[in-house]
Amino acid sequence: MKGMSLIRKSQPAEPKRRRRVIPAILGFAGSGILLFVGSSGHSRFALWIFPCVLPLMVIVLLVAQRMVPRFASWFQAGITLLLAAIVGAVVLFAGIAVLVFSSFDTEYAQGYSASAFKTIALGDTRESVLSRLGEPLSSNNCQPFTQWIYSADDQPHFSDNGVGVGTHATVTFGRDECVTSISGQRSTAPNSITVGNGENYLGLKNEDIKKWIGSTPADIRKAFGTPIAVYHYNASTVF
Repeated sequence: MKGMSLIRKSQPAEPKRRRRVIPAILGFAGSGILLFVGSSGHSRFALWIFPCVLPLMVIVLLVAQRMVPRFASWFQAGITLLLAAIVGAVVLFAGIAVLVFSSFDTEYAQGYSASAFKTIALGDTRESVLSRLGEPLSSNNCQPFTQWIYSADDQPHFSDNGVGVGTHATVTFGRDECVTSISGQRSTAPNSITVGNGENYLGLKNEDIKKWIGSTPADIRKAFGTPIAVYHYNASTVF
């Protein structure tokens, strides 16, 4: 017929649903993988929680884009940025994993084995340990020392392990029975302490402590009285 033109129907546009489903699947997969890696104990919470949340944010934006079409361009830009952030997070985790597993390998002494190590018990002699574990990679000879503690608080375990609690001052004598150091802390609350210049039971500041270095037990006893507890550390060798 004259005056009429043929109208060619265009092919239907590719459904947008497919373009939404693929990023959503990637988002769920990325979130699951990162959550598994983070919870496996190889990364701190602060390092893995952020990249785990990013894929979830992508999914939220996809849903919001479907519900509010007029903001589609903004949502697409946001999704693009978040996907880029996810890729960066994955690359970061891969770099950290390579660093951890390639740079911090444990070095074992010749003759060492985990089963032999489990047989070591308190009271074993030096020769017995060496015969089962072999020569150590290194050793450290610890010199004996004595510690006095001054405090208004009870120190029930100080004589056993040298650990003070509450507000206290600890005077350490070396092998020659002369003062080598004075330290301490001040308790400000049931679960809070402060350390630093003058923060000890005796109120000694750094310049005061320097004057007492090299003093004898008699000098310390004359100035501050009898300590509330004494800890003796015997000479030892650490393999």
